[in-house]
Amino acid sequence: VVGLRMRARSAERVRAQWGSLLEGAGAEEDGLLVYRWPESPLRLAIEIDPAAEEGPACIEVTGPRALDLGPAPQPGLGAVFTALPGRPAARRPPSSS
Repeated sequence: VVGLRMRARSAERVRAQWGSLLEGAGAEEDGLLVYRWPESPLRLAIEIDPAAEEGPACIEVTGPRALDLGPAPQPGLGAVFTALPGRPAARRPPSSS
């Protein structure tokens, strides 16, 4: 799981909520406002569209092989999963437990 993609109508409100209030490190990447936190491997990517309905758009995933995910919400989960092309899967170090 790479993170959550959302839609918002206002970049200013996004920066206020995710940057100022929740102290995320924000950057613009490929036309999206992207927020990360040092303690988390996930990202939040926000599309700005003044005419769109605000809220979650999909959960972004990637992996070492192609994923067959279709555009509809996954049964039992109710969420749309979108595979990001050309992004290698993040590797975590083995746990020392």
